[in-house]
Amino acid sequence: MLRPIKTIKRFILLGVVITGITGGALFQPWKLFIDSTADEQFKGVNSVQEIVNNEQAPEAGGLKILKMGDFIANDHETTGKAFVVQENGTNTIRLESFQTDNGPDLKLVVTAGEVGDSDEYTVIDKLKGNVGNQNYELPANISPESVRSVVIWCKRFNIDFGSAVINPV
Repeated sequence: MLRPIKTIKRFILLGVVITGITGGALFQPWKLFIDSTADEQFKGVNSVQEIVNNEQAPEAGGLKILKMGDFIANDHETTGKAFVVQENGTNTIRLESFQTDNGPDLKLVVTAGEVGDSDEYTVIDKLKGNVGNQNYELPANISPESVRSVVIWCKRFNIDFGSAVINPV
């Protein structure tokens, strides 16, 4: 009589272990407590925002600031600024003073339409960090004029962490 109870307990324990491993791999709960920080300069300039704050021309230092906007929270608290900057014909998405929650499979996405209503989007790259200044080269087939917003998207759960509507400077 005791043998079937031990067998049932073993199956229950095995089920709990498998569920824990699968859930951990899928949801990655440790990312809620660990920030991934990126701290990149942009072409020798510490801050594109400083150029704007000092009221320098949008083309200061050989850089042309084309667009900018502030991040807002969508499904997770997200803050900072997004810029589209051009230098020598190369267009770059620049995030400054950026911060959002960490999560599994975060992507930097640009959209040609309204945030949340657009089927016209392009995944630029995996997010380098959920905190800090970072740069992403805009592919040559995407014109800066067509980019209306920058979105932090969690591919695994298909949610927008935060977004920035960017407007011409």
